[in-house]
Amino acid sequence: MKIQLIIGIIFICIVFIFFIVYQLLFKEYSLVRGTFETLVKVIETRDLILMRLLPEIKNKKIKDDMTALIGERIEAKQLGNDKVIKMDVKINKKLDKIETKINKKKKTI
Repeated sequence: MKIQLIIGIIFICIVFIFFIVYQLLFKEYSLVRGTFETLVKVIETRDLILMRLLPEIKNKKIKDDMTALIGERIEAKQLGNDKVIKMDVKINKKLDKIETKINKKKKTI
């Protein structure tokens, strides 16, 4: 009877230790991973919007650059989420340049 009680207490302690380790280490990891995956989905949605807007872009060089960047990011997705985020930074920089050019043209008109 005492051995069963000791084994039960040891089992409860082991379960409690695993719970604490999960709370301290793995819970944060799973939350960050989920957030990261959500960010990648948002980026993919933005790409779809950009692809729909591409036919309206008159400048062939800008259109080709954007198409190439989106294509590279689609390929990068197969390599992992880190590559997707790096490609997104490139696309954002390109979009900033395009926006600057558009704003300059608006001011001259």
